[in-house]
Amino acid sequence: MRSPQELCPLIAAALDPAIAESEQTALSRPSLAATGSVAAYRQLVFGYRHYYGGHWRKAFEAFRRATEEDATYAHAYAMMALSAYCIAQIGRKDDWRDEMKSAEKLSRRAIEIDPG
Repeated sequence: MRSPQELCPLIAAALDPAIAESEQTALSRPSLAATGSVAAYRQLVFGYRHYYGGHWRKAFEAFRRATEEDATYAHAYAMMALSAYCIAQIGRKDDWRDEMKSAEKLSRRAIEIDPG
């Protein structure tokens, strides 16, 4: 049985054979939030709870645990980057520049996994 990610481009091509190659690529690419790991997704949800509560270090740790469960979880890397950014900018401790570099590295990892 084929996954939804495999079926979407086939359905789109059947409906409109002239669909642009870039659109077919976009349809076949998993979304940023996609993971096959329930444990990774659970950690992402915990991370969001902390993130929106303003507890960025706890959020960062939850997102980090999500990437331990699924090393290709782009959404978790992106949220780690945002959390690191908040920690750096709002905390403004002596090492804030290093934290900003860490945030940039994490965001590049998210984009490397899923450029979309």
